[in-house]
Amino acid sequence: YINEKRLLSFNDIEYKSGSFGILIGPETKVSIENISIYTDANDIAESTNTTISSSNDNAEIIKLKAQIEKLENDNDELLNVVETMKSKGYSSPDDFEAKYVSSVANYNSLKLKYDSLVTEYLHVKRENDSLKLVPPTLQPVDKSIDALMLELDEVKNKNQELMNENAILNRKLKKPVPETNK
Repeated sequence: YINEKRLLSFNDIEYKSGSFGILIGPETKVSIENISIYTDANDIAESTNTTISSSNDNAEIIKLKAQIEKLENDNDELLNVVETMKSKGYSSPDDFEAKYVSSVANYNSLKLKYDSLVTEYLHVKRENDSLKLVPPTLQPVDKSIDALMLELDEVKNKNQELMNENAILNRKLKKPVPETNK
């Protein structure tokens, strides 16, 4: 009311109690002498009903604000995804989908190769484990070719020495032994 003429009336559902003030902005010319705030019995009853509906409205408003905040966060995340896609060279969702399908195909191919290698590894491991069970005398010789060649040369040399010694012994046997006089 200004000069007993009603100019403005409002209810604020967020604030149930508090202070009243007047906000004056730039380039505003105002002169205030007296402010009176009062209610009558009808206003109090109306205020009580408004408070009950206001608390329900407040709950709805809080839910809606939470939904808006969640949607804003989701939107920010999607914007980040779009920016990341653009920075990685994706020009459109179709381009992304094609690369995604290609990536899935490559992944499946690599998974098959991996599974095949695991199967082959397990097969070789089983064979290796079974060879460990073979008695030591039957285990394959694990020597390099060079070591085997050196061993063969040694055996040949020993064989030659034994043949020479055998020839000497044969000649001694064929030589008549001189008789000694007694």
